[in-house]
Amino acid sequence: VAMLKLIMTPEEGNISVRSIKVTKTGTADPTTVSLVRIYEDKNNNDELDSDDLETGGGALGTGTLDGSGVVTIALPSTGGVPTFTITEGSSRSVIVVYDIATTAPVGETVGASIQVTSDVDASPDAADFPTVPLLSTESQLRGFLDVTKNPTVYAPASLLPGDTDKVMLAFRMQDVRNPNDTFPATDPQVDPVTVTYLRVDIAGTAPAGTVTDVSIYEDLDADGVVDAGEVALPAGTPGSGYVEFSGLTIDVPVGVTKQFLVVFDIDGAALPGGTVSARMANTGYVVGDGVVVTPNFPLESDSDSVAVGNQTTPIIDAPPQVVCDSTFVRENGFTVAFSEDLDRVSAETEINYTLAVNSVVVSRTGWTATMRTDNRTVDVDIAIPPGTILSLGDPYTLTVNNIRDASGILGAVNGECLGTVRDSTPPLLTSCSADNENVRMKFTSADGLNESTAIDKANYALESPVGTAVDVSGATISVDAPAAPNPTVTITGLALATGATFEVTVSNVTDNAGNPVAAGSVCPGTVVDTLPPRVEACLADETRVAITFSEDVVEADALDKNNYDLQSPVGTVLNLSQVSLSYSSAARTVLMSNLSLTPTRDFKVTVRNVRDQSNNPMDKTGIPPRNTCTGIVGISLTIPGGSNIISLFSIPWNLTDKSALNLFQNQPGLDSDPVTHNWNIARWDPTGLDASRGRYVYLFEDPENRGSFVRINLGEAYFGTFPADTSVNVSEGSPLGDTTPLDVALPTNNWFILGNPYLFNFRWDTDQILVVRGGSSVTMKSLVGNPSRPMEYYAWAFDNATQDYKLVGDIDTFGSSVNDILEYASGAWVKTNTSGVTLRLPAPGSASRASVAAPQSAIRNPQSATGWSVELIASLGQRKDAGNLFGVNESLFGEGLLITAPPAAPKGVDPYGVELSFVRPERPRDTGGYEIDLRTRATANETWHFDIITSARNQEISLQWPNLTSLPKQYRLRLIDTQTGTRRAMRTTSNYTFRSNTDGDTRRRFQVELVPASQGGIRISNVSIGSPNSRSATSGVRVSCAVSHDAALRARILTASGRIIQVLGPVSVKAGINLLSWDMKNRLGALVPRGVYVIELVVEDEEGQAFKAVRTVRVQ
Repeated sequence: VAMLKLIMTPEEGNISVRSIKVTKTGTADPTTVSLVRIYEDKNNNDELDSDDLETGGGALGTGTLDGSGVVTIALPSTGGVPTFTITEGSSRSVIVVYDIATTAPVGETVGASIQVTSDVDASPDAADFPTVPLLSTESQLRGFLDVTKNPTVYAPASLLPGDTDKVMLAFRMQDVRNPNDTFPATDPQVDPVTVTYLRVDIAGTAPAGTVTDVSIYEDLDADGVVDAGEVALPAGTPGSGYVEFSGLTIDVPVGVTKQFLVVFDIDGAALPGGTVSARMANTGYVVGDGVVVTPNFPLESDSDSVAVGNQTTPIIDAPPQVVCDSTFVRENGFTVAFSEDLDRVSAETEINYTLAVNSVVVSRTGWTATMRTDNRTVDVDIAIPPGTILSLGDPYTLTVNNIRDASGILGAVNGECLGTVRDSTPPLLTSCSADNENVRMKFTSADGLNESTAIDKANYALESPVGTAVDVSGATISVDAPAAPNPTVTITGLALATGATFEVTVSNVTDNAGNPVAAGSVCPGTVVDTLPPRVEACLADETRVAITFSEDVVEADALDKNNYDLQSPVGTVLNLSQVSLSYSSAARTVLMSNLSLTPTRDFKVTVRNVRDQSNNPMDKTGIPPRNTCTGIVGISLTIPGGSNIISLFSIPWNLTDKSALNLFQNQPGLDSDPVTHNWNIARWDPTGLDASRGRYVYLFEDPENRGSFVRINLGEAYFGTFPADTSVNVSEGSPLGDTTPLDVALPTNNWFILGNPYLFNFRWDTDQILVVRGGSSVTMKSLVGNPSRPMEYYAWAFDNATQDYKLVGDIDTFGSSVNDILEYASGAWVKTNTSGVTLRLPAPGSASRASVAAPQSAIRNPQSATGWSVELIASLGQRKDAGNLFGVNESLFGEGLLITAPPAAPKGVDPYGVELSFVRPERPRDTGGYEIDLRTRATANETWHFDIITSARNQEISLQWPNLTSLPKQYRLRLIDTQTGTRRAMRTTSNYTFRSNTDGDTRRRFQVELVPASQGGIRISNVSIGSPNSRSATSGVRVSCAVSHDAALRARILTASGRIIQVLGPVSVKAGINLLSWDMKNRLGALVPRGVYVIELVVEDEEGQAFKAVRTVRVQ
């Protein structure tokens, strides 16, 4: 019995666990627990199963409670060194398991606990291990159930195919008291038991399916027989070789014995020779409240009352029987039908048949017996002229003996088949005809037609056109007047082309005297069109109605506006004078254009006076009439496309056909070939290759899922790549009902692409959006600030124009600058943090609407008057990841505002993009992936960490910070590339570039430090210009300056008008006094003229901080 689960997660460093100390709780004596085991929960399903066993099938460790109810169980080690290790940031779980002694006293309770930190002995010391004390729920020891076989009830000695309600096993259940129980008999703690589950195994050598049904009856009178009034338990659920009976409520009071019967039904086509038996193989097959089964299993049916012991019941072959209803005597012989396949030798032995006519036995001279190909019908021909011995109408008696079936089983004497002699003339196929749906065949036959052979589809072969077989397995065959001399057979439910040739071949059809139709009965002809055209389908969107006919119609009729009546809404007739009509003969479709219809309204179209190519008039029969069609006006929408464009879209319509392939493959300009396709659709699979992140499934790259996984669902969005803007018209199905909210089941702790289900821009109002879990619902707004919230309260939309994500949130939460609109036919990522979450969107009639879309320039960060933020942008060519924000918002609390970045958009035409993601390395097991990282407060030396990630190789990546205006003046920011150690002062620089790896993916870690502005800034001071500055001086102009710390120094010499004539440096200088010398020459090496010049000194350190000092000098 699994009592307790312990999860161990080292937050710093690796640990090795030596032992775990377990203490019994509850009122039961320690001897109640016969053994304590510890297993690792390897598949983390909170249950003990076969996956948890160690190599060799054992536990991690075992032990026995001491007299005080305590046991310390050592975990595996080698040479005294523990081997059960756990690495930093990962988890391993163990389950504490009890074995309960058979002498355990009923009514006492037992539990398990790990009481103090030192109960888990780990190395290094785990004194601060945060998961103890632990205590399991104490469980009460209940009554015992004794399950035994009734030794006086046996299965049948043998079974026949088709046997039903055969008792295979009788078992008894008795609630007994533990002999060591000291409670008085009236003590309420001695509970009755309730059996809720039983399982019956089907054993033996017979193949699966031999036993077609297993039932269990309560044998109220315990006589081993299913009597009237004894009702079966609820039907079981078949498994592979067993049947489970669940949801039972079998109450067994103390001291009461109840008997039950296991009953089998045998398949009528079961093969003889196999065996079956009913078994209850182990104690785990009887389950219920308080059930502790005594170990007396297995129980098994037994067909031998003398030699008891696991005897299976054989299935034997039934003897062949004559079927008199299908047996006939004619003027020149007779036909005998049997119940099963026959042994050919005995079936074709004439002496096994005796025929008496008018009570006189007919001589067997001239008899020839032949078994038909069905192996169960024998024709006996008598070589005498008709009427010589057997005359039409004479009474006969036919007796059959010594016929064996195909297994060699001898048939019992069948008695007598009685009747009157019939004629011997075979039926004749005289004519046939065919239309689009039917083939009719006329026969001539004095004895009519035997209906069972006449409706047998195997007796007909149809070709149309001649040479091409037509499958009639799905057709229906009927016989008109089978007893009349001129019966008609009709095959209906066909689909034959007008004007095509056909040929029908008939064989093995007999008359009511058993005479078969003549061999080679063939009838040819031509299919005629007798079907009137009908309206097969109709679709509508805002500007068009398409009407599809059942067959090609006369084009002039199809293009006549007077032949159509259009209503929308139904009851309001529309004026069609401005409508344009076009007709496609290949598609059998007429298209009405230039309409103005309202989506979601119903419509009705009626067609008159339109004929098919055979001049059949429109079919007006039926309810509703077949010349009418109704539907809902759908929508048309355009999905952006083009080179290197990925679009996130949704279809705000509950489609009848949800196949993404069917929706798009016929759109103009789209190539849907699996190899050469020029478009694709991706759906997010949260249960994909990486369960913690999921994966995209692509329509054309996962062909096995194309028809099932990539489907268009209301309330879900998809990424798509198309060669150009692609229009989609949707009308099959219906929109979300005006008063119907939409429940969207979300995956466990993962992302989901939510699609806008409305026919309008939806305002992200978290007072209206509900989050449902465990049967209760709360508003999404109530999740703000809740650290254990089941899902996040924001969404990430994808801007198809900028090819980047933008935050979607409630203005009340994020401020007026946030985008709060989920646009029409768009989608957005939402994220859950646990399981069982359903998002409930309001009904369209009450949902908040936005009349215009939010501007593309809407700021995506929650700005605050009490904080600041900086945007980081990572770029790779035309691809970029913008809107990554870090900073401070003092109106927040706790850990601040961490907004998780959604998964990167899927690969499109250009598969290489770039992603920037904040991380919090100080948080154990934090995998990062944040788009926004705002702290509640920040002082000097606060640090933010982020990664830049790309799969592009050897490409230049640019990191920009375009705007630092909100950063308080008392601070400056320092960017550090942790891989190279390069630093940048972000106030005096605006970007940083690096190249991606040449091999494999790139994940470059950066950090941004907040430091006081007074610390670390570069300065130039004490600038002096030496003299004299005569052109004849050999030392030139000497410039002296003091630099605050190591840097690069350069000087520019400019004329008074600002023209640069010389540049000195840059040269590396140390902190302190440094000297530069200008030889008073320009860049061409010539002495400059006498006059006043400007010397501009610029110093720049490794972080990109710079300082400039300007002085003048007169050259004499």
